[in-house]
Amino acid sequence: MGELLPGDIHLQLLDQYGNVTQKMTPECVEHVKVKGEDLDSSSLSVSWQESSQDVVVTGVRFRSGRPGPRELTFNLRTFVEQVKVMVTAGPPTKLQLLSGPPQVTGHLN
Repeated sequence: MGELLPGDIHLQLLDQYGNVTQKMTPECVEHVKVKGEDLDSSSLSVSWQESSQDVVVTGVRFRSGRPGPRELTFNLRTFVEQVKVMVTAGPPTKLQLLSGPPQVTGHLN
């Protein structure tokens, strides 16, 4: 959490048989919406990649929460696709004492 997803997410349009179509254009970038619980949209970037003729999503980061699966939803006009991302714990940032020695009490005889 709080760290950027190390890879890029590539979006392509497929036909009913799973073949990549050539219907994706640079203008599609304006219509791509990315949603997810605790998704930090300020770091999100959607761009066109000319060499592969697809849309690339970078800067995926989640604000907070527990480690575990998160679902990202990608919308392009009437098309919707979802992907699960496994969020794992990052490098340690603080030390927290969960339990300590019992309270010392004084006894007078």
